[in-house]
Amino acid sequence: MKTYDCIIVGAGILGLATAYHIKMKAPNDTILIVDKFEGPGFGDTSKSAAAFREFFYSRANILLARSTIDFYWDLQKNQGIDLGIKWIGYLFLMSHSEFESLVPILKKMSREGIEYKTYLPEDLEDVGFRTHVLKDEEARLMNLKNIDVGLFIPRAGILKIENIVKFYETELKQLDVDIMYRTEVKGFILEPTKPIGIPEEPFPWQEIKVSGIRTNRGTFRAKRKIVVAVGAWCESLLNPIGIGVPIRPKKRQIFVLRAENKSLLKLLRSPKFNKEEILPVTILPRGIYIRPEPSENAFWVGYADKLGRAYTLEEDPQPEEEFYIYGIYPVLTKYIPQFIDIRPINAWAGHYDINVVDGVPIVHEEANLIVVGGTSGSGIMKADALGRIVAATYIGEEYAELYGGIKIRAKDLSLSERRIEPEKLVI
Repeated sequence: MKTYDCIIVGAGILGLATAYHIKMKAPNDTILIVDKFEGPGFGDTSKSAAAFREFFYSRANILLARSTIDFYWDLQKNQGIDLGIKWIGYLFLMSHSEFESLVPILKKMSREGIEYKTYLPEDLEDVGFRTHVLKDEEARLMNLKNIDVGLFIPRAGILKIENIVKFYETELKQLDVDIMYRTEVKGFILEPTKPIGIPEEPFPWQEIKVSGIRTNRGTFRAKRKIVVAVGAWCESLLNPIGIGVPIRPKKRQIFVLRAENKSLLKLLRSPKFNKEEILPVTILPRGIYIRPEPSENAFWVGYADKLGRAYTLEEDPQPEEEFYIYGIYPVLTKYIPQFIDIRPINAWAGHYDINVVDGVPIVHEEANLIVVGGTSGSGIMKADALGRIVAATYIGEEYAELYGGIKIRAKDLSLSERRIEPEKLVI
């Protein structure tokens, strides 16, 4: 049985960023990362739409996203590490009533230094969007709304998640962090914090700590702490030992649509919004999002489960053709008729790890174990900041210093001493 100072379960973006920052804080500590998949980020990290924004309601989410994005941008701009970052922005298409409901939030965003711009329906029609959908009887039957405003957030964009994962993994290997793939956690080792030497302990009346993991490749102990960074798998892994976190798996699916005609190429290569002359990540009414992939002359069209579909963990989630045909296509083609008769050339599915209470990430310590998750669909854009908060928690610091010098009280994201505003802009 091998012993490490720290064991991290999960080699997705959260686990890798956490290991990196723990090693920065405690360079002499030995660290083991285990993951049941074949490589780094092979779980839900690889299923991401690979887009980022700092446009949130909760100040905690704004700080987490801003700090992480700034760190990524520093790596690309100043350290020559290509992360594929393109500042193409986010474009929210909405009705007057939806925009009016956001006005208080926008005022709050402005105080946080987040810029935005609005576009009129005629501007959006020029790009290729259909704004007056209520002329269409089917659109009325579907209870769709006209697009009256385009809300553009310039400080947002797309990146290559595989490059960020590679950065962290490369750094960790150089720092002598052990990483074991194809290593599935089968259970945890529970021990009394003050053993008394009686067989069968720990007993219910003893104070218990989590001191190790049992895997398909052996048992490993942690002298200091264990970090669980498994996203949508949190509940299934922690429920058996009685640690409860309000994180639920929500399925999300992405379908790749090629720009097969001139009208779609014109939409994809729109020069109206950014220097890259690419359509922004666009959120249609009802929450369907369109993420351009210019290297493929394609659009990634995504949507997550809504009310009526169960919170369900799938070990190998697969895209559903009917979900596209009946859930996405009817709405997509009402607002962008250029997609009529366009069928997906590829598709994939994954999970969001939804914090069902307030939509803000969780960093919670209990019984010698730290849980990080509940990113609610925005883990990649908050991962580096969360890694720094976990590292501060690991070594017992009250405040974590994020990239750029921002400080945040580590326990503000805990369950026991939580102090955050609920998020109102979960896509």
